[in-house]
Amino acid sequence: MKKNHKKNNSSKKSSTPHLLPYKIFKNMADFFYSKLDFISNIPKLSLLSLVRFDKSQWQNFALLNYYGLIFGILFSAWLYAFVGIVEVCGGFSDSASMWLNIFGVIALSALGIVSIACYLLAPVRIRFYFGFFAGILLLYWIALSFRYTPFPFLIPLVWLGIGFIIGAIFWILLFFKHIIFRIFTLMILGSIHPFGFDWLVPQSFFAYSAFGVSEWDFLFVVVGVASLVVALLRSDINFPKKSKKSRFSNTRPSVRICVGFFGVISLALALDIGGLGGRHTQTSTDSSAKSNSQFGTKSSTDSSDLFLRENFALAQTYFKQDFKWSKSALDEIKEATFSTIEQAKTNGKKAIILPETILPIVLDSQIATLEELQSISDDIAIILGAFSKPNFNSTYIIYKGDVQILNKVILAPFGEKMPLPDFLAKPLLKLFFGIDEGLDSASVPQDFRLFRRVFRNAICYEGTSKELYADSPNLVVMISNNGWFYPSIEPYLQRTLMKYYARKAKSTILHSANLSPSFILSSKVLDDNFDTVIHIKD
Repeated sequence: MKKNHKKNNSSKKSSTPHLLPYKIFKNMADFFYSKLDFISNIPKLSLLSLVRFDKSQWQNFALLNYYGLIFGILFSAWLYAFVGIVEVCGGFSDSASMWLNIFGVIALSALGIVSIACYLLAPVRIRFYFGFFAGILLLYWIALSFRYTPFPFLIPLVWLGIGFIIGAIFWILLFFKHIIFRIFTLMILGSIHPFGFDWLVPQSFFAYSAFGVSEWDFLFVVVGVASLVVALLRSDINFPKKSKKSRFSNTRPSVRICVGFFGVISLALALDIGGLGGRHTQTSTDSSAKSNSQFGTKSSTDSSDLFLRENFALAQTYFKQDFKWSKSALDEIKEATFSTIEQAKTNGKKAIILPETILPIVLDSQIATLEELQSISDDIAIILGAFSKPNFNSTYIIYKGDVQILNKVILAPFGEKMPLPDFLAKPLLKLFFGIDEGLDSASVPQDFRLFRRVFRNAICYEGTSKELYADSPNLVVMISNNGWFYPSIEPYLQRTLMKYYARKAKSTILHSANLSPSFILSSKVLDDNFDTVIHIKD
């Protein structure tokens, strides 16, 4: 009997190492679930008690804000990681190292999943605080434009306004904790546009990931994450309990394994390995390009991309917003514009694209400047931003003396139009911008032909709008002025939205910007190109 007892003990000891990963994972799952339970059990706040400075109520208020901030940070971490990978490491371009690009794709894929998990798991008690901090972390830059109005002191109030609006949306969408309800509300979150502003699109979180960007791909990702959440942390499905000690054990392991396996399969169905691209372009002395794929795939638009890289120059300007709109700056900006055009000619380019309102004038009223541009357009197509009569934000295409003017269709809310009734909009326009009316807009997206190719015109905000890509344009010329929000994360959020729509519509975007990077953005994840940029310092 003693020998048998020793044998049993030795077998138990020998099996312990194999159970160690399971125990570690179980303890982690129990820890997270206990935290979720703790947050869910924080007592409701009483406004009257807060006003009376009740100590326990203020402690609860601080806890709700604390956990709301944590969820907000995790929800928006993908964007700040993207900023770090691009700015610090130089990732997500066709000239970056293969391993850096692979790391970036894996990191953003994982952090996108974390964002989805945060949304699905967020306790009902902190839903407003979660949305409040997520809104500020993703959209705080909107308030920075008030630096160039007579009321810069309103910036903190605008931050609060952003937080309250997104907080209210999350308060509604996360009202119930059931996983099916959460999946549904997450799928429609990107369709909710407060005041017409459409930059909170969860599908775009995966623009630079290994996952596809179609609605089906996003559904597969959300269902996959939801299945893993149910299998690992949640007990929304009432299976028989095994133990009262561990919430992780409340569901049969075999059922959890099946649900988890279904989640993994769902995530696998959303993968888009062919959409990664990863072509490196090496320019030789005769300006020819040689491309090879890191992932064994080849872009279907190689010849078109090669034409764009060889023949188009993209200007990247550095004019601060307060300098750009000062009367004394106009001559300097004109001189820089004309010298850039000459530099593009010298480089053998057939076209030069300059940013939105690079000439901050009504150009078709400034006949002398327009005629000067026409006179140098015989050998190069000039595409630049300026205003046009009567009150449009426009793109000018000047080539061989001909001038074509394309007007902006989708105006930025509050910056170019007030999405409010006239009796409110007009006084606000007068107060903040000193004007009586907002900008006019064209009725439909506009195209132009150049070098036997058709290009879709996009001016800043509209280049990140769904309507512009409705008919899947092959080539898009986009000009931006990001000086209003410099320095901030705005250009990076803009780029992820551009990549999302470019991948979805299979479009290539030529982007020229002020105070943010200019580039040729590919419909593949890793093929963005920065080699054709001409930098203009102020």
